[in-house]
Amino acid sequence: MSFLRNEGANYDSKRAMIICQMSNFTPGVLYLYEKSQMFKQILAYYVSRGDSDKVIEVCKQYSEKAPNLWVDALWYFAERYNAGQEANILLVLKGKHC
Repeated sequence: MSFLRNEGANYDSKRAMIICQMSNFTPGVLYLYEKSQMFKQILAYYVSRGDSDKVIEVCKQYSEKAPNLWVDALWYFAERYNAGQEANILLVLKGKHC
């Protein structure tokens, strides 16, 4: 991971991402998504894991650059709706105004 974060390292981000994906090196994949501003893919990762807290966290962290993350999060919570998700849906509807 330190190699990926090294500002002086000379590597092709796309190739590095493929290698990280093939190796199931999730921290590297998520780092390269962030570095490449692939915020929707970061959100999709946490959606696929069913990690509601991280879905909200990703929206809060990256919504300035990618406001449509909130729409994707709303779809996620609407599909998973149960009484326990009501607070998350309200949080998503408020978006960055929370």
